[in-house]
Amino acid sequence: MWKLAFLVFIGMGTYNAVATWLQPILAHFGEGDSAGNLIAVLTFAGVLGAAVLPTAAARRDRRRTVLFVALGVSATTFLAIAAVHNLVWLGIWLFCAGFVLLAALPVVLDWSDIHVGPERQGGAVGFLMMAGNLGGLLLVLLVQAVIGNPYLALGAMALVTLAGLPIVLRLPSTGTTAIVGERSA
Repeated sequence: MWKLAFLVFIGMGTYNAVATWLQPILAHFGEGDSAGNLIAVLTFAGVLGAAVLPTAAARRDRRRTVLFVALGVSATTFLAIAAVHNLVWLGIWLFCAGFVLLAALPVVLDWSDIHVGPERQGGAVGFLMMAGNLGGLLLVLLVQAVIGNPYLALGAMALVTLAGLPIVLRLPSTGTTAIVGERSA
């Protein structure tokens, strides 16, 4: 459960950091007025992804793959935003990041059910959501510390998402396996 909690910490934290700090980051590049629409694109894509990816991942037993892709695409998005400031470019990258990043939460919640069993699912979801909310708070504060330089802010978000990749790689390759080998929270 701790590995999943760390991934939710990163995912929800990253989303909150983007939603909080995209406007001042883009303002530095002369595109600050478009931040609200781009956050809407990120969120809309996330709703689409959450409607499609978790079911497909569960059906094909590719939960770990979805989580790996979500972190990789998110990190790449922040680097792409730092490199090119064209509005269409930003929209495409944020759509891609939203599609996989927001879909990662239901994938993790599904995996937690396999890990702890349906009788303890409520407690597991509560634990994971608390980890996510903590990530939302702390990652927003982390980015705030470097928001004066948009490249550092985007780099910090990219590094945080990349920090999740070793955790994902330590998860079982199949989602039907208990994450620790026994059913405990």
